[in-house]
Amino acid sequence: MMEWWIKDVYCLILKHKWKASDIAVRNGSHIILAELINIAPGAITLQEYINGLQNE
Repeated sequence: MMEWWIKDVYCLILKHKWKASDIAVRNGSHIILAELINIAPGAITLQEYINGLQNE
């Protein structure tokens, strides 16, 4: 499901030393900075997205 973009997420985390809460996911596939979460409809932090997957 999210395999095609998980590599990009790991690159962002390693390069910028970000945490999962610094990155947001919109519509389950778009990666954005968490700073933009308020202006991106339907966006949640990557950490919230991961938690949702673990609860399924």
